[in-house]
Amino acid sequence: MAYFRILDQGTDPNGEVNADWITTRPDCIIWMDGATPFGSTRVSSCANDATWFVRRFAQVLMDHLDASVPSDTAIVAAQQKLHREYEALVAQAPAKPLDKPFSCLGLARIFEKSIELVNMGDCSLLYEIDGRVASFGYSTVTDLDHEVISAFRKLRDPTVSYAAAFDMLKPKLDKNRAKRNVQFGYNVVEPTDRERIQFERVLLPISAMGRLLAMSDGFARAFSLYGISTLDNIFELVETEGVGGIISRIRSVEDSDPNAEQYPRLKLKDDASAVLFSIA
Repeated sequence: MAYFRILDQGTDPNGEVNADWITTRPDCIIWMDGATPFGSTRVSSCANDATWFVRRFAQVLMDHLDASVPSDTAIVAAQQKLHREYEALVAQAPAKPLDKPFSCLGLARIFEKSIELVNMGDCSLLYEIDGRVASFGYSTVTDLDHEVISAFRKLRDPTVSYAAAFDMLKPKLDKNRAKRNVQFGYNVVEPTDRERIQFERVLLPISAMGRLLAMSDGFARAFSLYGISTLDNIFELVETEGVGGIISRIRSVEDSDPNAEQYPRLKLKDDASAVLFSIA
């Protein structure tokens, strides 16, 4: 029976401040990129509620992902369980948070002779198929981010600091966050009792597949923003330097551009995680 073979894996920063999360088992890989709620109030015991959510959600989702259970059914069940747990935490908290945590989700599962890929949000995956590199994972959130970055570029000049520009864009960021899980918005996982979800899904033949690289958008900056690699050579670069080596190069670029002048971006340093795997 086919199974996933983990070739390399890495994340930065280490510890609870990282809202990325990757968990694996032979027939399933989950990768998540959590969004920390605005404000300092938290109801969990973790560094922030996003880190609690991605770790707990991944655990619960894995428990529901039996071979006989469709992915959307398992995701809905996990969201509903996390909704009950989160509401219990809120009820016991001395102060109420301004918003609840949510997360982008990527999922790969093996079904006999096929691999299922699922995406909610801007977690992405590159894969080799029939000798070429293809990508999976698109979300409106990417377009919304590009709009904000465009506005950020227009605000930046020698008299406007990164912090000042970010503050001016906060109303737009709030508006974009409000577009999650609504019509014409973007889809993510969150603590909710909703019974239906919208997601991106594809089935691919295992026989045509080569290596796969699942990642958060912080790692994708290597080829989407910083020019460290291209889509065509990313697999060779990861094989040569390792996931950790690519992350180190990402951090080096960010350290050399501390005010987001050469590479306009909202997060000076985003959590970066990736897992390289194949099907055996």
